Amino acid sequence: MSYVKITTADETEVNTAVTTAEYFVQEQVDHMIFKINAHGYWDSSGNRRDLLNILSRKSGQKLWMGEMHFSVRLINNAYGMIILW
Repeated sequence: MSYVKITTADETEVNTAVTTAEYFVQEQVDHMIFKINAHGYWDSSGNRRDLLNILSRKSGQKLWMGEMHFSVRLINNAYGMIILW
């Protein structure tokens, strides 16, 4: 069934996605996962986006992260992301 692609749970927090990814590594089924899905609705400065990226790369998985809350304050108290070139 090589045509079936499995993605992990669509976690609402990055750290929960890390815990889920670590579980699949521990159970030695991470090679069966095609993609990790995660959101960051309640992310704080203690989130581990770096670790989630490392786990997905080590396991050869794609990483999808959407609807993130970035804790960088912009004009008029809006939140957003700073991209450095």
